[in-house]
Parts: sequence; structure tokens; C-alpha cells
Amino acid sequence: MQLSTVHIWLKRNSTLITACAILVGAFILFAWLRQEPVFLDGDPFYHAKMAKLMIEWQDAIKEFLWIPGSILEQHFTDHHFLYHVLLVPFVLVVGDPLIAVRIASIFFAAVFILSFYLLLRFIPTNGPLFYTLVLFSCPTFISRINLDKAPAVSLIVLSAGLYALLAKKWVLLAGISFLFVWLYDAWPILLVASFLWCFTRIIARQLESQEYSLASFFNPRNYAPFAWCLVGIIAGIIINPYFPDNISFFKTHLISIALVTKGLAFGIGQEWFPVEPFTFIRSNIFFSILWLCAISWVIVQVLSLTGKLSLPDSARTPSASSHTALFFGSFSILLFLLTVKSQRMAEYFIPIGILFIACSLRDLMNAFSWPDIRCALGQMRSKSLMALKVLGSMGIFIAVAYISSIHAAEYQQFLRVTREARIYPFHSMQRVGEYMSAHVAHNAIVVTNDWSYFPQLMYYADRQRYVWGLDPTFTYDADPEKYDLLFSIVRGEKNDTAAELLKKEFGASYMLFAKQDKQPLQHFAIQVARDASFEKEYEDAEAILYAIQ
Repeated sequence: MQLSTVHIWLKRNSTLITACAILVGAFILFAWLRQEPVFLDGDPFYHAKMAKLMIEWQDAIKEFLWIPGSILEQHFTDHHFLYHVLLVPFVLVVGDPLIAVRIASIFFAAVFILSFYLLLRFIPTNGPLFYTLVLFSCPTFISRINLDKAPAVSLIVLSAGLYALLAKKWVLLAGISFLFVWLYDAWPILLVASFLWCFTRIIARQLESQEYSLASFFNPRNYAPFAWCLVGIIAGIIINPYFPDNISFFKTHLISIALVTKGLAFGIGQEWFPVEPFTFIRSNIFFSILWLCAISWVIVQVLSLTGKLSLPDSARTPSASSHTALFFGSFSILLFLLTVKSQRMAEYFIPIGILFIACSLRDLMNAFSWPDIRCALGQMRSKSLMALKVLGSMGIFIAVAYISSIHAAEYQQFLRVTREARIYPFHSMQRVGEYMSAHVAHNAIVVTNDWSYFPQLMYYADRQRYVWGLDPTFTYDADPEKYDLLFSIVRGEKNDTAAELLKKEFGASYMLFAKQDKQPLQHFAIQVARDASFEKEYEDAEAILYAIQ
């Protein structure tokens, strides 16, 4: 009797149990992958510092004086504002901001995995758990979601926005769009999604009715979801603690950095670089095969509906030409093109691609006559059925463990390569930063030979100022000629006049060299060491600090 009651309770609460298992399992997996105290880039130091400053100042950070002469000084916008707010409770509870960022990132990544599973159930799809596990077969996605930054939170909000579209809750969509603007400047993705939702809905209706008209594409009534999303975004931009400076900031970050990617010409973060399509496919082979098959199947089904291809009725699967399939298909193709342009977009492409696979192949999976299979299983003896369930569960567990071990090994290899290329342990630049805080004058301007070390220096030495950081485009857009001069100096092209130019043009009092950098920069470091205008003031295993005479 008790076993029967437990069985009934488990059956009634199977979704809740599965959701809890996914959340806990994902948290444990991501915690294991990120057990070492090392960051894959310097940005987490910046996020930890911003959360810490919010606590200390009891307010939003309205001025950014750490990089004078950049657009951040002129038009600062904390485009991670809500993300930093979300980090505050973790910092208050944990104490150490860096460890707090690590724990928060693991938690948000696990929550996204859960939200993705729930979205698959809502659509609905066959085998939502299977498609959730497909995420873990993609090393590129695992690498991106494991960054201690905002991608996981951004994906959670995007999932909520997709839910609002699927559920046709337009007011909710506007609210989510508003929050997205405050959270992270990836909000244009949701705006594009809402437009594609409207556009593909028109196509799906015409395919279903077999009546084709261009006029439908120009009817404003068909774009109500897009209008609601646009209203939410505009409201989020205007009703904002950083308005109107955020408009100038978004222009630089969304156009100069994300769209045009100016930094490719003068140095920018690796995540903005393009990726070879075949390299991406080879790295995520299982997902890529499914995605390409799904695209091919949708094309075949659409051609059959338009009369361009003849198919027997038994081969037609309505789900492949449904609105959701067309929407996620077009959305995933666009995101794939953006991923080829900038590899960081893979964190959006892969989940959307899996949603497309699940929607487009739903009826194809139904063709296997699952009811007949279930009926046959029901006729089996209870002991045989139990043995089959146990074996099936073991098989799934072994398969998941095998896939996880393969990709965990690839991820660990990725970590090793990253550490060999550039080290970002939690104590990165700590000693030189603490020395600067104690011995360098407040507001003194420090030139670094590489802009990417700014977050660590800001974290450990926030009383000094730096000539560039976070992204070189922020400095370039403020004064291109001055930036070109700075870039030529740190590359060793102005050796004879470097000290004079740094003091006169940039007001710099110090020059800091990170020891792990490229040959042209090392060449400049050698020249500086021989120049009497630079006096060595501090040196450790990571950096050398010179006072400019």
C-alpha cells in the first residue's frame, strides 16, 4: 500500500522531480568543470568589482572615471546593470566577490538548463530531456556557458521572452524586453526574434491555406508582438538610470563593437573573432548533423506544400512546416551566420538550433508509432518490464556519462590551452595592484601594454586611472588618432619619444608591463628597460611597473 502511494506521488510529481534533478545535476556538473580558481578571461574581475562598489556606494555606478579619455568617461552606461544587481546578494552572502561571481555563474548556468527543459516541455516536443542533453554534447556551448559573465542570465531572459511569444502574452513580452535592456545589451536578439515570429507566422498561414499574398507582409496588424517588444525596449532605454548617455553607449557597443567589429583591425577580445563554419561543425558534430537534417527536412516539406516537390501523404509531417519550426529555423540560421562572424554568438545559436530540431522533427518521431510500442511494453510481465526499465536507465546513464566525460575532457583541455596562453587566476595582478594602491598617487594615470589587464587592475587598484580597458573600441571611438598613437607606442614604434609622448598626450605617470604578452610588446619592454626616462619601481612574477620621469 505504501509503495503504491509512493508510486502515485512520484507519477503525479514527475515533472517537478525531473526539474529538480536537472537543476541539481547541472549545478554539480558546472561546479565540477569550474572547480579551479581561474577565469577564462578578465571580465569577471570587472563584474565582481562593480557588484562590490554597488554595495559600498549603495547606488548604481553613474560615473566611470577609471578610463579617462574614453567614451566610458563621457557616456558611461552599465550595460550589465541588472546582472550586477543579481550578483549583489551572492557577494553579501559569500563575502569574497570573486568567489561570489563564480558561484553565481554556476547557479545561473544551471537555471538556464532548467528553463530550457521547461521551454521544450511547453512547446511541446517529444523527448524534452533528450534535447536538453544535446546541449551537453556541444563543447562550444559548454565553454561559453561556463564563462563567469552574463551569458547564462541573458539566455534565461531570452528563454522567458520566447515563452511569452509562444504563449502569446504580449504584455509579458514587453515587460521582459524592458528588463532585458537593463540586464545586458544582447536585447536586440529578442527584438529580432519577435520580428521573425511575426514574419514566419504570415508564411505559415499562407502555407496552410495555400493562398499567397504579399500584402499580408505589409499589414501592421500582423506585427503586434514585434510592436510590444519594441515598446518594452524603448521604455527600457528611456526609463533608465543611464538615459540619455546609454544611447551613445549602445551606438558604440552594438554598432562599432558587435556589428562592425572595428576592433579586429587593432586588437579585440578573442570572442569577437570569426569562426570557420567547418571548424564549428566538427567541434559540435552531433548537434550539427541534427540541425542540418532538420533544415533539409523543413525545406523538403515546404517545397511539397508549394507544389515544387511531390511527396506521398505518409511522408508529410506538418510539424516541419509549422509556425514554430519556421520561426526557430529562420532564427537559428540567422544566429549561425552571426556565429560565423563572431564566435561568441554560439551561446545563442546552439540552444535555438536545438529548439528548431525538436519542433521540426516532432511528427517524424511520432511516425515510429510510440503508442504501439507502449502497448507492447504494457503487455510484458512486470518483472521483465522492470528489468527493461533498469537496463534502459543504465544505458541512458552510461551514454550521458560517456558524452559528458568526452566533452568535459575537451573543456579541461580548453582550460589548459587558455592558461598556457594567458593566466587569469583569482589573484591575477593582485600583488602589483596592492603595491599601486599603497604607493602610487590617487588618480595617477597608468599605461598598460595590453588593454585586457584592466579588470584585474581595477579590482585590486581602483584608486588609479588607466588609458584603456574593457574593450579598446571605447578608447578608439573617443579619439581615433590618439588611440593609434597609443597603439604604436606600446608596439615599440615610438621608442625614442615614448616617455615624452605618454606624459604629454596621455598625462601618464606610470607604465605597467604584463610579462605574458606577444613579441612586439616584449620588444617594447626591452626598449623601456634601457631607457633612462623609465625608472623601474616594482617587479614581480606577473608585471613590471615603471615610473615615467
